[in-house]
Amino acid sequence: MITGLLMLEENHKYLETVSSFAWKLKEKTSYPSKLILFNFQFDFNKYFNDFKYYLENYSSYLSCWDKIVNFKISFDSSDFYIPNVITKILTEDMKLDSLKLDKSQFIISPANIIFSEVIPYIGTKCNGSIISQAEDINEDLTFVSSIFGGKVLALTNPLNKPVFITIKSYSNTIPNKEKNNEYEEIEIKLNNDFYDLILIERIKTETAIKLEDAKIVISGGRGLGSKEGFELLKELANLLGGAVGASRAAVDSGWTDPQYQIGQTGKTVSPELYIAIGISGASQHIAGMNKSKFIIAVNTDPEAPIFKYSHFGIVDDYKNFLKEFINILSAYK
Repeated sequence: MITGLLMLEENHKYLETVSSFAWKLKEKTSYPSKLILFNFQFDFNKYFNDFKYYLENYSSYLSCWDKIVNFKISFDSSDFYIPNVITKILTEDMKLDSLKLDKSQFIISPANIIFSEVIPYIGTKCNGSIISQAEDINEDLTFVSSIFGGKVLALTNPLNKPVFITIKSYSNTIPNKEKNNEYEEIEIKLNNDFYDLILIERIKTETAIKLEDAKIVISGGRGLGSKEGFELLKELANLLGGAVGASRAAVDSGWTDPQYQIGQTGKTVSPELYIAIGISGASQHIAGMNKSKFIIAVNTDPEAPIFKYSHFGIVDDYKNFLKEFINILSAYK
């Protein structure tokens, strides 16, 4: 059995990644497949309609799954931690016929902020093999991941089953055909057992565009020199309809929040355009943005490693570049 784990959301990016990876696994193993959707009721009654919308609008991605299970999760208090809730459902209800993770050969999920936390724990509980940020599968069922900022490809041959895999990015053609999937819906009401981790504070992102979904990302690094530099990045991002990111050095300096960090220990992005401002280009940061289609770098150091990965480089003080760029864009607004 191939089991996919996914949050039910209208964005199809992760669904495409997990479904196309599952399809390639099915081609190589002929195993049946099952998709588990965690459907949280953040707006009253909204989740009852989301599943139907999902089935109607993403049928091309869902066609590779033999069974789709919709966990409808409701709650009285919003003070819960999503990775903890999913972990508890998977560990405490693992023997349910709808889950049967212990009977699966492969459990796959996106390498996002939620499942990158859930999968290692569940994999350890099942005494399985764990593969992080896979990018492809070879004919002999070895899994390909990039390490050292994309400079080296690692091949992993798992020894124990089940194999738990988080997928960094993957796209594979799924045959466009009609398929009668089997559906199941299970309602879960969160009780006190799910509130053993308490949320102390919620920090709302300042941009309406999720960093992972943005087509344009403007990132700042140590070269900005201060927190004020990020105000210019936000101004540019608003003009371009993009999102603001950061290197770990900028986050560690306290100039912006950790939720904006891009890199090996942060988020992975693959926008149409990535603008790196004052970022030297350490391998840890490159690992989080090297799939970007077009990269522009601005740095005062002409020998900065970031220029090796850039399609276009500007050697200048970032303030000169940003102020001129912002003035030009503002004139056309």
